[in-house]
Amino acid sequence: MATLSIDGIDEKTITQLQIKAKQFNVNINELVIQLISNGLNSKHTTKVPDIHSIFGLLPSSTDGLEFQNTMREE
Repeated sequence: MATLSIDGIDEKTITQLQIKAKQFNVNINELVIQLISNGLNSKHTTKVPDIHSIFGLLPSSTDGLEFQNTMREE
């Protein structure tokens, strides 16, 4: 398993990312690249998405569900 180390991200969030990477059958680096790409290419909103909204676990005004479906297609 790869180790993800990014300043400002706590261990709980890193663990969630690792679990999601496994579920989407991608490595952690690819998942993070896709998350960053999605964040940079998404429409700007007043709300900042968190890990739960990105993966569709909580309702959000962001495009988290769209991203989740895209991840499943790839």
